[in-house]
Amino acid sequence: MRKLSLIVLIFLSLAAPVFACDGTPVSGGGEVVIVSTTATGLTSSKYLSGYIERCALIQIRSNTIYFLLDSSTATPVATDMNGFALDILVVKRPSLFRAIRASADATLKATYFQK
Repeated sequence: MRKLSLIVLIFLSLAAPVFACDGTPVSGGGEVVIVSTTATGLTSSKYLSGYIERCALIQIRSNTIYFLLDSSTATPVATDMNGFALDILVVKRPSLFRAIRASADATLKATYFQK
């Protein structure tokens, strides 16, 4: 799985202008999120601009998480998607992102982009 993560990371670094969020980063619009034993989402005041949802670029800074990209209320489990420290996620709908730690608390850094 680590090999796949590395391949995805290399692909992202080569194709960042096309694959990453379009637009410019929001000034002061980032956040650090601690993922623990309760399902956690991102802060809506950070990714919403009026009724427009911004794109998020999320780096997992530490430890492993389980996450979902299709529910604002569900709790992810081990059979859902997982992310490892230093993985980068491009999330087009941050309102549907939910994460929970795999074994130890994890830290995420989210940066938001104008559409």
